[in-house]
Amino acid sequence: MLEATLREAVRDRFHGDAAVGLFLSGGVDSSAIAALASETMPSRLSAYSIDFVGAAESERSAAEFAAERMRLRGVVLGVTAEDMEQAFESSVWHTETVIANGHGTAKMLLARRAKHDVKAVLTGEGSDELHCGYAYFEHAALLAAAANGEGSSALARFMTDHGPRDGILRSITPQLRAQLAWSDHGGAPYAALRARAGERSIRFILMPD
Repeated sequence: MLEATLREAVRDRFHGDAAVGLFLSGGVDSSAIAALASETMPSRLSAYSIDFVGAAESERSAAEFAAERMRLRGVVLGVTAEDMEQAFESSVWHTETVIANGHGTAKMLLARRAKHDVKAVLTGEGSDELHCGYAYFEHAALLAAAANGEGSSALARFMTDHGPRDGILRSITPQLRAQLAWSDHGGAPYAALRARAGERSIRFILMPD
């Protein structure tokens, strides 16, 4: 059922005469979209990927492998730390909100490159939200369990593995345990974490320099 729905969704995006490309990291989500798109379009599609130059997190090899397997025209954009730094202010302006990481900056740079060839791109965005793939879903479940006197050791391991270096998760968890009533009204404990992170980081973004 999911595969059929996803295939239909991808097919529906290829309408009109404008050229459409793909953002491809080589991961499950973007590769699934790329595979279905390559079935839909008889012409060779362009797949745009980022190479974080000199970083262990670079996805270049996975993206190139996926593009080759699906016979896509692979376009790799090399991005350095200096590139990210120079583009960060512009990405904040376009996003109009506090940016928790550099993903948005990197995607903006990749979009600028893709704009030379295509009018639109398909991406693998949204899968984590739909299928609870982000770590904060696990965090919320562990907080709820800890509030009921269960799983405190699992929560401690999670905090060790996922806690940011500045200690936002560690500092806010005790307070969140007292605010779990939010969940009874459709909210999520993670919202408080995002709010606290925003309070702590917004002052840096608004500094004149």
